[in-house]
Amino acid sequence: MCVRTMVACLLVHCGVCAASDSLVIARNGHAIAKIVTAPEIDRPFDKGVNNQAVRDLIRVIGVMSGASLPAVQDTLAFNDGPQIHVGQTEFVKRAGLIEPGLPPNAYRVVLTSEEGQARLVLAGPTALGTSNAVYDLLTSELRVIWGMENQLFEDIPRRQTVEVGPVDRTVRPPFPFFFLSGPAAPWQARHRLSSGGLEFPYMRHGHNVYHYFPVSRYRNHPEYYPLIDGQRKLPERDGDGRAHVCYTHPEVVSIMIQEVRSYFDANPQVPGFSLCAADDDGMCSCDNCSRLDNGAPPFRGRKRIYSNSYFAFVDTVAKAVLQSHPDRYLSAYAYDVTEPPPRRIRRLPPNVVVYLTQDATQYFDEAYREEDERILEAWKAIAEHVCLYEYTNLGWFLPRNFASLAAERIRYLNQIGIDGYYSEAHPHPAQMAPVMYLTAKLAWDPALNADSVLDEWYERMFRDAAPHMKEFYTTLDSAWMHADRRGAWFAGLNRMWEEFAAYPPQHREAAWRYLDAAMRSAGDETTRMRVQYVREGHEPAYRVSRAFEWAHSLNTQSTEDEIVRVLSEFEAFMETFFRNVESNPDYSDISYRGARFHERTKWIKLDILRCIDRALEDRPRMRARLLATNATFSEMDDTARNRRTRGYRRWTNRDMEMRGVYPSYIADQPPYLPSE
Repeated sequence: MCVRTMVACLLVHCGVCAASDSLVIARNGHAIAKIVTAPEIDRPFDKGVNNQAVRDLIRVIGVMSGASLPAVQDTLAFNDGPQIHVGQTEFVKRAGLIEPGLPPNAYRVVLTSEEGQARLVLAGPTALGTSNAVYDLLTSELRVIWGMENQLFEDIPRRQTVEVGPVDRTVRPPFPFFFLSGPAAPWQARHRLSSGGLEFPYMRHGHNVYHYFPVSRYRNHPEYYPLIDGQRKLPERDGDGRAHVCYTHPEVVSIMIQEVRSYFDANPQVPGFSLCAADDDGMCSCDNCSRLDNGAPPFRGRKRIYSNSYFAFVDTVAKAVLQSHPDRYLSAYAYDVTEPPPRRIRRLPPNVVVYLTQDATQYFDEAYREEDERILEAWKAIAEHVCLYEYTNLGWFLPRNFASLAAERIRYLNQIGIDGYYSEAHPHPAQMAPVMYLTAKLAWDPALNADSVLDEWYERMFRDAAPHMKEFYTTLDSAWMHADRRGAWFAGLNRMWEEFAAYPPQHREAAWRYLDAAMRSAGDETTRMRVQYVREGHEPAYRVSRAFEWAHSLNTQSTEDEIVRVLSEFEAFMETFFRNVESNPDYSDISYRGARFHERTKWIKLDILRCIDRALEDRPRMRARLLATNATFSEMDDTARNRRTRGYRRWTNRDMEMRGVYPSYIADQPPYLPSE
């Protein structure tokens, strides 16, 4: 044995591997390397590869080169040529390639060697970390792009030779966890945003306290429930997600402490418990609660803030649990009427995880942004662990593209240091793809140049049509950032008039022209189909916006043809929604399918009806003729006559008056709807 060979063998046996210059995975349609999987990655193996990341690796190499990459389990592998080790195989363990103490979603990608044979290692401390390593390789070295959830937007470069050069990086996530709810599981995994079914230390949250005070058990203790307007408000039923308790009642506190301890005793592997309050602003105003809450200044239209009483409850429960279960965490929402930090608590116990709910999409309003940042920094001063709970897209139907804001926000959160990030994303894929793609990239590398990331996305997704599609999305972004409106928390949630405010007619028409230009410039079938997908997804928003604008331009001099034009455009909106969105499985997790869509369109129907009725005020015969001949108008009239809509109209008018976010381009300011 030569000296060089002997040294190499010694290095391997000592847990150190010599580096390799490159690994050829496939050449001219033939596999050169094979995949070796660790048992925890792909078990059982008798029915073929079942791990999604491994399947994607095999499939991508096949599409890229035409080669069929073999895969074997570690126990069946021999040292017979170049290999891709996925997970902590015996070789990876023996060589000590994964350092101890890595976060569960961290990983290493390294090209090394074993006895002169190239070894590409894709591994982490968990199966999730290993999956992240595989997708890092696919997107970084092999340049695969998953541009949207739809498989149509998968872009895999073609190569005769698939080769990986020298690489060695251990990647730790800049955020302990970063999750977006809504996108399909494959998209999550491919962008390294999946939880992998793991319990991260700070990730347990959700409205939960109400579960432990069922009215069937505590009906004889009305004092456990909130005092509102002089009356105890008991839950209507067990599991009422809007039911609060009296957070200062000593027996409520004692019950909660015991429930938490019992839960942790029964679930020793679970690191966290949610102390998050109910999803309602009807909190207790008894003497004890009021003594704490009185004097708290109003906040963003909320006349009464309950942070002091609620976080006093959190503080007491957490201190007790810290004594019995010092390695567990309790989460609490700083949300709605508890969003501002409590003034009576200087420092929360170290086992408290505050989930601060913020709507960073509103940061086109600089004053709104500054106030949010002050609140976040104030929470950081009194809580050891702060996570962000945000709303990328909760219920918006009209365009909501704010890629520029998303980049700024992620960089700021990385700079200030937060313990985790969760967002109700539920994206409209056609209208929000740049936001989602950029967010996924920056979640792992906040220092990336956002413009460069998006430029590559446009070029790879839309090829010859890229310049026009970039203008389309940039126009939507510009509308979001520069429309004449102010920031408002939760703006647009079930309030379509606020959505119209962010989609002015000039931006709407310009964006549509860019889509038409993109269709004309599409030079191949794939590009044409991609542009068409975006166009069809955007068309319902385009149609309903025009119907809204035209309806508000009607007056007593408007012709019947002008009125019919409004109704026809609204009908086109309904038709294109059901054809392009409702029936498309890619839109499975948006917030306005099925019954929710009808709830959201109820308001716009009533609004358009009022505009038409105002125009027809002195023309009863024309109104009667339209009722008899126009099905859309007849349906709107039926909706208005339904007794169940009266309360809805009253609620809508009250809410519109309170929030004050209106389209600036219409002369007739709300309220639009009659109370009766």
